[in-house]
Amino acid sequence: KQIGRLTFNAFVDDYIERAKTMTNAKGEQINERTLAKYRTIREQVSRFAAQTFHRAMTFEDWTETTLAKYVHFRASQGVGINTIGKDVATIKLWLKRAFSAGMHNNRSFMEPFFVPKKKQTRRVHLTVEDLARFETFDFGRANMLSNVRDLFLVACWTGFRISDLRRFPEVMAEAWTTAGNRCPESVTFVQSKTGETVTVTLLDPVRRIVEKHDGRLPRVYADPVMNRELKVALDRAGINYTVEIQSTDVFDPKPKRVRICDVVTMHTARRSFATNLWNDGGVSARELMTLTGHTSEGALLAYLNLSREETAKATATRLLGRF
Repeated sequence: KQIGRLTFNAFVDDYIERAKTMTNAKGEQINERTLAKYRTIREQVSRFAAQTFHRAMTFEDWTETTLAKYVHFRASQGVGINTIGKDVATIKLWLKRAFSAGMHNNRSFMEPFFVPKKKQTRRVHLTVEDLARFETFDFGRANMLSNVRDLFLVACWTGFRISDLRRFPEVMAEAWTTAGNRCPESVTFVQSKTGETVTVTLLDPVRRIVEKHDGRLPRVYADPVMNRELKVALDRAGINYTVEIQSTDVFDPKPKRVRICDVVTMHTARRSFATNLWNDGGVSARELMTLTGHTSEGALLAYLNLSREETAKATATRLLGRF
Protein backbone atom coordinates (compact mmCIF):
# COMPACT_ATOMS: atom_id res chain seq x y z
CA LYS A 1 0.00 0.00 0.00
CA GLN A 2 1.56 3.30 -1.08
CA ILE A 3 1.34 5.76 1.78
CA GLY A 4 0.91 8.65 -0.64
CA ARG A 5 -2.38 7.13 -1.80
CA LEU A 6 -3.91 6.58 1.62
CA THR A 7 -7.29 8.05 2.48
CA PHE A 8 -7.47 10.08 5.66
CA ASN A 9 -8.99 7.09 7.47
CA ALA A 10 -6.26 4.74 6.27
CA PHE A 11 -3.56 7.26 7.21
CA VAL A 12 -4.95 7.41 10.74
CA ASP A 13 -4.85 3.61 10.97
CA ASP A 14 -1.23 3.67 9.85
CA TYR A 15 -0.36 6.55 12.19
CA ILE A 16 -1.79 4.80 15.26
CA GLU A 17 0.17 1.66 14.44
CA ARG A 18 3.39 3.66 14.09
CA ALA A 19 2.62 5.69 17.22
CA LYS A 20 3.33 2.61 19.34
CA THR A 21 7.04 3.28 18.74
CA MET A 22 6.91 7.09 18.67
CA THR A 23 8.00 9.50 21.39
CA ASN A 24 6.23 12.68 22.51
CA ALA A 25 7.62 16.22 22.82
CA LYS A 26 9.31 15.25 26.11
CA GLY A 27 11.11 12.35 24.45
CA GLU A 28 8.90 9.83 26.25
CA GLN A 29 7.26 6.89 24.52
CA ILE A 30 3.61 7.52 23.71
CA ASN A 31 1.64 5.76 26.43
CA GLU A 32 -1.31 3.42 26.14
CA ARG A 33 -3.72 6.06 27.38
CA THR A 34 -2.88 8.32 24.42
CA LEU A 35 -3.12 5.39 22.03
CA ALA A 36 -6.54 4.52 23.46
CA LYS A 37 -7.63 8.14 22.87
CA TYR A 38 -6.42 7.91 19.27
CA ARG A 39 -8.39 4.69 18.74
CA THR A 40 -11.55 6.22 20.15
CA ILE A 41 -11.30 9.27 17.90
CA ARG A 42 -10.49 7.06 14.91
CA GLU A 43 -13.68 5.10 15.57
CA GLN A 44 -15.74 8.28 15.79
CA VAL A 45 -14.24 9.68 12.59
CA SER A 46 -15.01 6.39 10.82
CA ARG A 47 -18.62 6.53 11.95
CA PHE A 48 -18.87 10.17 10.95
CA ALA A 49 -17.41 9.43 7.52
CA ALA A 50 -19.84 6.57 6.93
CA GLN A 51 -22.80 8.71 7.99
CA THR A 52 -21.77 11.91 6.18
CA PHE A 53 -19.85 10.78 3.08
CA HIS A 54 -20.79 7.09 2.85
CA ARG A 55 -17.12 6.38 2.17
CA ALA A 56 -13.68 6.81 3.70
CA MET A 57 -12.69 10.46 4.02
CA THR A 58 -10.04 12.16 1.92
CA PHE A 59 -7.72 14.80 3.35
CA GLU A 60 -9.50 17.43 1.25
CA ASP A 61 -12.82 16.61 2.92
CA TRP A 62 -11.72 18.47 6.05
CA THR A 63 -13.19 21.94 5.55
CA GLU A 64 -14.81 24.40 7.94
CA THR A 65 -18.21 22.96 7.05
CA THR A 66 -17.07 19.38 7.62
CA LEU A 67 -15.54 20.23 10.97
CA ALA A 68 -18.75 21.95 12.07
CA LYS A 69 -20.69 18.82 11.09
CA TYR A 70 -18.27 16.65 13.06
CA VAL A 71 -18.71 18.84 16.15
CA HIS A 72 -22.50 18.52 15.81
CA PHE A 73 -22.15 14.75 15.29
CA ARG A 74 -20.22 14.36 18.55
CA ALA A 75 -22.39 16.81 20.49
CA SER A 76 -25.47 14.81 19.47
CA GLN A 77 -23.94 11.88 21.37
CA GLY A 78 -23.96 13.97 24.55
CA VAL A 79 -20.22 14.61 24.42
CA GLY A 80 -19.05 17.86 26.04
CA ILE A 81 -17.20 20.70 24.35
CA ASN A 82 -13.88 19.91 26.04
CA THR A 83 -13.90 16.30 24.83
CA ILE A 84 -14.82 17.48 21.34
CA GLY A 85 -11.92 19.94 21.58
CA LYS A 86 -9.55 17.02 22.19
CA ASP A 87 -11.01 15.30 19.10
CA VAL A 88 -10.39 18.42 17.02
CA ALA A 89 -6.82 18.79 18.35
CA THR A 90 -6.06 15.17 17.40
CA ILE A 91 -7.59 15.47 13.94
CA LYS A 92 -5.54 18.65 13.46
CA LEU A 93 -2.41 16.73 14.51
CA TRP A 94 -3.12 14.00 11.97
CA LEU A 95 -3.70 16.50 9.17
CA LYS A 96 -0.48 18.33 10.11
CA ARG A 97 1.58 15.12 10.14
CA ALA A 98 0.19 14.04 6.76
CA PHE A 99 0.80 17.53 5.33
CA SER A 100 4.41 17.45 6.53
CA ALA A 101 4.81 14.07 4.83
CA GLY A 102 3.65 15.61 1.53
CA MET A 103 0.45 13.57 1.41
CA HIS A 104 -1.94 16.48 0.82
CA ASN A 105 -2.13 20.24 0.29
CA ASN A 106 -5.18 20.99 2.42
CA ARG A 107 -4.12 23.79 4.77
CA SER A 108 -7.44 24.04 6.59
CA PHE A 109 -5.87 22.78 9.81
CA MET A 110 -3.92 26.08 9.92
CA GLU A 111 -7.09 28.18 9.90
CA PRO A 112 -8.62 29.76 13.04
CA PHE A 113 -11.72 27.54 12.82
CA PHE A 114 -9.49 24.53 13.52
CA VAL A 115 -8.40 25.89 16.91
CA PRO A 116 -9.90 23.45 19.49
CA LYS A 117 -12.56 25.07 21.65
CA LYS A 118 -12.30 24.61 25.41
CA LYS A 119 -14.37 25.83 28.31
CA GLN A 120 -12.63 26.26 31.65
CA THR A 121 -14.87 24.52 34.16
CA ARG A 122 -14.78 24.54 37.91
CA ARG A 123 -14.95 20.93 39.07
CA VAL A 124 -16.56 19.96 42.33
CA HIS A 125 -14.78 18.65 45.38
CA LEU A 126 -15.92 17.33 48.75
CA THR A 127 -15.01 19.39 51.79
CA VAL A 128 -13.39 18.06 54.95
CA GLU A 129 -16.83 18.25 56.58
CA ASP A 130 -18.38 16.23 53.74
CA LEU A 131 -15.69 13.56 54.10
CA ALA A 132 -16.16 13.33 57.88
CA ARG A 133 -19.90 12.88 57.45
CA PHE A 134 -19.38 10.28 54.74
CA GLU A 135 -16.93 8.30 56.87
CA THR A 136 -19.25 7.99 59.85
CA PHE A 137 -22.42 7.09 57.92
CA ASP A 138 -23.67 3.57 58.64
CA PHE A 139 -24.65 1.68 55.48
CA GLY A 140 -25.84 -1.33 57.47
CA ARG A 141 -25.52 -4.52 55.45
CA ALA A 142 -24.82 -2.70 52.16
CA ASN A 143 -21.26 -4.03 51.92
CA MET A 144 -20.62 -2.76 48.39
CA LEU A 145 -21.62 0.80 49.27
CA SER A 146 -19.49 0.66 52.41
CA ASN A 147 -16.50 -0.71 50.48
CA VAL A 148 -16.78 1.89 47.72
CA ARG A 149 -17.08 4.61 50.36
CA ASP A 150 -13.95 3.39 52.17
CA LEU A 151 -11.87 3.16 48.99
CA PHE A 152 -13.03 6.60 47.88
CA LEU A 153 -12.05 8.07 51.26
CA VAL A 154 -8.61 6.46 51.02
CA ALA A 155 -8.15 8.26 47.70
CA CYS A 156 -9.48 11.51 49.22
CA TRP A 157 -6.82 11.42 51.94
CA THR A 158 -3.87 10.17 49.85
CA GLY A 159 -4.45 11.80 46.45
CA PHE A 160 -4.06 8.41 44.75
CA ARG A 161 -4.78 8.05 41.09
CA ILE A 162 -7.21 5.22 40.39
CA SER A 163 -4.34 3.11 39.02
CA ASP A 164 -2.50 3.37 42.35
CA LEU A 165 -5.68 2.88 44.37
CA ARG A 166 -6.17 -0.45 42.58
CA ARG A 167 -2.78 -1.61 43.82
CA PHE A 168 -3.11 -0.17 47.32
CA PRO A 169 -4.98 -3.12 48.96
CA GLU A 170 -2.07 -5.42 48.02
CA VAL A 171 0.55 -2.86 49.08
CA MET A 172 -1.30 -2.24 52.35
CA ALA A 173 -1.71 -5.93 53.17
CA GLU A 174 2.05 -6.45 52.87
CA ALA A 175 2.83 -3.30 54.88
CA TRP A 176 0.33 -4.35 57.57
CA THR A 177 2.02 -7.71 58.01
CA THR A 178 5.51 -6.19 58.00
CA ALA A 179 4.46 -3.71 60.71
CA GLY A 180 3.29 -6.55 62.96
CA ASN A 181 -0.39 -6.58 62.02
CA ARG A 182 -0.92 -2.89 62.52
CA CYS A 183 -1.19 0.13 60.25
CA PRO A 184 2.19 1.73 59.50
CA GLU A 185 2.61 5.50 59.42
CA SER A 186 3.54 5.44 55.73
CA VAL A 187 3.88 3.15 52.73
CA THR A 188 6.39 3.21 49.87
CA PHE A 189 5.54 1.97 46.38
CA VAL A 190 6.12 2.66 42.69
CA GLN A 191 3.46 4.83 41.03
CA SER A 192 1.79 3.15 38.06
CA LYS A 193 1.64 6.25 35.86
CA THR A 194 5.03 7.83 36.52
CA GLY A 195 7.13 4.82 37.53
CA GLU A 196 8.50 6.89 40.42
CA THR A 197 8.99 5.52 43.92
CA VAL A 198 6.96 7.53 46.43
CA THR A 199 6.41 7.41 50.16
CA VAL A 200 2.87 8.29 51.22
CA THR A 201 2.08 9.31 54.79
CA LEU A 202 -1.12 7.64 55.95
CA LEU A 203 -3.27 10.32 57.56
CA ASP A 204 -5.64 9.48 60.41
CA PRO A 205 -8.75 8.87 58.23
CA VAL A 206 -6.80 6.35 56.12
CA ARG A 207 -5.42 4.64 59.22
CA ARG A 208 -8.93 4.32 60.65
CA ILE A 209 -10.19 2.70 57.45
CA VAL A 210 -7.21 0.33 57.20
CA GLU A 211 -7.62 -0.71 60.84
CA LYS A 212 -11.36 -1.22 60.36
CA HIS A 213 -10.53 -3.77 57.66
CA ASP A 214 -7.65 -5.31 59.65
CA GLY A 215 -5.25 -4.34 56.89
CA ARG A 216 -7.25 -6.18 54.22
CA LEU A 217 -8.89 -3.48 52.16
CA PRO A 218 -11.58 -4.49 49.66
CA ARG A 219 -10.65 -4.75 46.00
CA VAL A 220 -11.38 -1.85 43.69
CA TYR A 221 -14.28 -2.58 41.35
CA ALA A 222 -14.41 -1.59 37.66
CA ASP A 223 -14.56 2.18 37.06
CA PRO A 224 -18.25 2.30 35.99
CA VAL A 225 -19.25 0.28 39.07
CA MET A 226 -17.20 2.46 41.42
CA ASN A 227 -18.65 5.69 40.00
CA ARG A 228 -22.23 4.38 40.02
CA GLU A 229 -22.12 3.04 43.57
CA LEU A 230 -20.28 6.14 44.81
CA LYS A 231 -23.17 8.35 43.68
CA VAL A 232 -25.66 6.09 45.44
CA ALA A 233 -23.57 6.06 48.63
CA LEU A 234 -23.23 9.84 48.74
CA ASP A 235 -26.95 10.32 48.18
CA ARG A 236 -27.82 7.85 50.92
CA ALA A 237 -25.38 9.57 53.29
CA GLY A 238 -27.17 12.88 52.66
CA ILE A 239 -24.33 14.49 50.73
CA ASN A 240 -26.65 15.63 47.98
CA TYR A 241 -26.78 19.42 48.25
CA THR A 242 -27.12 21.52 45.11
CA VAL A 243 -24.14 23.10 43.36
CA GLU A 244 -23.85 25.20 40.21
CA ILE A 245 -21.45 24.02 37.53
CA GLN A 246 -20.41 25.32 34.14
CA SER A 247 -22.06 23.51 31.26
CA THR A 248 -19.92 21.94 28.55
CA ASP A 249 -23.01 21.08 26.50
CA VAL A 250 -22.60 22.46 22.98
CA PHE A 251 -26.37 22.93 22.62
CA ASP A 252 -27.08 24.28 26.12
CA PRO A 253 -24.13 26.33 27.43
CA LYS A 254 -25.98 27.85 30.42
CA PRO A 255 -24.66 26.95 33.92
CA LYS A 256 -26.48 24.04 35.50
CA ARG A 257 -27.67 23.39 39.06
CA VAL A 258 -27.12 19.78 40.01
CA ARG A 259 -26.88 17.63 43.11
CA ILE A 260 -23.25 17.17 44.09
CA CYS A 261 -23.69 13.42 44.48
CA ASP A 262 -24.67 13.19 40.80
CA VAL A 263 -21.43 14.74 39.51
CA VAL A 264 -18.87 13.21 41.88
CA THR A 265 -16.65 10.48 40.40
CA MET A 266 -13.66 8.59 41.74
CA HIS A 267 -11.42 11.27 40.23
CA THR A 268 -13.12 13.79 42.52
CA ALA A 269 -11.18 12.18 45.36
CA ARG A 270 -7.85 13.37 43.97
CA ARG A 271 -9.17 16.89 43.41
CA SER A 272 -10.66 16.92 46.92
CA PHE A 273 -7.30 15.88 48.38
CA ALA A 274 -5.43 18.70 46.64
CA THR A 275 -8.05 21.38 47.28
CA ASN A 276 -8.52 20.54 50.96
CA LEU A 277 -4.77 20.53 51.63
CA TRP A 278 -4.42 23.87 49.84
CA ASN A 279 -7.36 25.39 51.72
CA ASP A 280 -5.93 24.21 55.03
CA GLY A 281 -3.04 26.59 54.48
CA GLY A 282 -0.37 24.36 55.94
CA VAL A 283 0.98 23.06 52.63
CA SER A 284 2.88 25.17 50.08
CA ALA A 285 2.33 24.80 46.35
CA ARG A 286 5.70 23.11 45.93
CA GLU A 287 4.98 20.66 48.73
CA LEU A 288 1.56 19.91 47.28
CA MET A 289 3.10 19.34 43.85
CA THR A 290 5.29 16.57 45.29
CA LEU A 291 2.13 14.87 46.57
CA THR A 292 -0.01 15.27 43.45
CA GLY A 293 2.74 14.78 40.84
CA HIS A 294 2.07 18.10 39.02
CA THR A 295 5.18 19.48 37.34
CA SER A 296 4.27 23.19 37.46
CA GLU A 297 2.51 25.46 39.91
CA GLY A 298 0.26 26.74 37.13
CA ALA A 299 -0.94 23.21 36.38
CA LEU A 300 -1.56 22.60 40.07
CA LEU A 301 -3.58 25.79 40.57
CA ALA A 302 -5.68 25.01 37.50
CA TYR A 303 -6.38 21.58 38.97
CA LEU A 304 -7.58 22.91 42.34
CA ASN A 305 -11.27 23.62 42.77
CA LEU A 306 -10.70 27.34 43.35
CA SER A 307 -11.82 30.48 41.59
CA ARG A 308 -9.21 33.07 40.60
CA GLU A 309 -10.45 35.28 43.46
CA GLU A 310 -10.06 32.45 45.97
CA THR A 311 -6.57 31.70 44.69
CA ALA A 312 -5.58 35.36 45.08
CA LYS A 313 -6.96 35.49 48.64
CA ALA A 314 -5.18 32.26 49.61
CA THR A 315 -1.91 33.55 48.16
CA ALA A 316 -2.30 36.87 50.00
CA THR A 317 -2.91 35.04 53.28
CA ARG A 318 0.30 33.08 52.83
CA LEU A 319 2.27 36.25 52.07
CA LEU A 320 1.00 38.38 54.95
CA GLY A 321 3.59 38.82 57.68
CA ARG A 322 6.38 37.12 55.76
CA PHE A 323 8.36 40.29 54.92
